[in-house]
Amino acid sequence: IATGEMTYTCEKCGTTKVEEIPIDPSNHIGGTQIRDAREATLGQAGYTGDTYCNSCNSLIRKGEVIPKKQPVTAPATVTNITVTNSSNGMLISWTKANYAEGYYIYRKVGSGSYQLIAKIDKADVVSFTDTAVNNQYGSLISYAVCAYNGNLQSSIIPTSNLRLTGVPILSLKNRSAKTMKVKWKKSKQATGYQLQYALNNKFTKKAKTLRIKKAGTLSKTIKKLKKGKKYFVRIRTYRIYGNATYYSAWSKTKKIKIKK
Repeated sequence: IATGEMTYTCEKCGTTKVEEIPIDPSNHIGGTQIRDAREATLGQAGYTGDTYCNSCNSLIRKGEVIPKKQPVTAPATVTNITVTNSSNGMLISWTKANYAEGYYIYRKVGSGSYQLIAKIDKADVVSFTDTAVNNQYGSLISYAVCAYNGNLQSSIIPTSNLRLTGVPILSLKNRSAKTMKVKWKKSKQATGYQLQYALNNKFTKKAKTLRIKKAGTLSKTIKKLKKGKKYFVRIRTYRIYGNATYYSAWSKTKKIKIKK
């Protein structure tokens, strides 16, 4: 423990007395200074530095060792990027990139330029919903996902989709033997519709998909169903744009039991 001296003088006889006392690190006149500080590098640990009193030159506080820096590896390019229509915007998803600290999400609408719209600071987060484009129906929207690690960034692979609105199923009836009739709302943007039905709500059991090629067609009768079975039904719109086909989000699932 650093110490100092305190001198006492008697007011009557003038006798003096000197005592050695501990230094109060919080009560130094004239301020303090940091000595022997150094930054950490890739090859050497750093040091925060020792604190000294400017007046008495006493050591007040020892510094701490800073671990040496670790080499930063450039993150891998983000792959398996998909852009799909959701009920409240565009859903972007991807596969986790090696050596990623997080991700930057960029967006371009139509022929515009890419703009940074989000920074994700967790490498395990591999999806993002862009709600800002919820009402930009009919627009071709492109996204790029860039992984980062420190100051290093990966290359990007743009992926696009057309913002489309879905349609709801209006009715689902079993009016004749082993059939069901599906009716839905008309879409002003669609080229046509994709109708799907199955024996479970995950659409993995005996699932079938029908393509309705005319946007003006608003109903479909499905035959050769099994009496007593429960069927789950959903629909989405599609639009042909250039050489590509784009799909809206699926509607809410409806179910019906074939009683006839």
